Amino acid sequence: MIVPVPNWAADQLVAEGQAGAGVARFPEHGDDLAQVKRRMEQNGVLVRYGDMPVLLLLVGMAVEITVLIAIGSAIGVLPTILLVIAATVVGAMLLRREGTRALLAFRSKIQSGQPPRAEMLDGVLIAVAGILVVLPGFVSDLVAIALLIPATRRMIAKRVLRRVEARQQQRPGQIFIVDAKP
Repeated sequence: MIVPVPNWAADQLVAEGQAGAGVARFPEHGDDLAQVKRRMEQNGVLVRYGDMPVLLLLVGMAVEITVLIAIGSAIGVLPTILLVIAATVVGAMLLRREGTRALLAFRSKIQSGQPPRAEMLDGVLIAVAGILVVLPGFVSDLVAIALLIPATRRMIAKRVLRRVEARQQQRPGQIFIVDAKP
């Protein structure tokens, strides 16, 4: 179930920090903000930013810079740059291979009429790896390459699925909101 939220209310909820950028946006319904918030609370809609706060991103950048400086001072600037480029190339090659495999598995499940739950999660993890591969740094490249290795990706996917199932049992009827803004 998706709760309709007028565009102006969605923008205001995001500005107030009560909803992420993925809040559902629909044509105007004539509600004021209090009515929108009340309707969202009554229907169990989670309106807050995701589990990754800005602080985590800042810490990640600081770790990347620290590791780059440490490796650069240990082996030199040019070898460090070459290692970062090599890790990115290896990650890109793995990304292409695993992305193709995931797409074929997804198509296979759809054609057989089965729900592609695991394949969709596989695709999401590969997309996250793709983002991490293009970021400069050793830590992000290592995490990306780990996500692109099927065995580690399966292990992570199992943990994510267990966590999602546990959340669904704790909060039945919770809604995932998708941005429906044209």
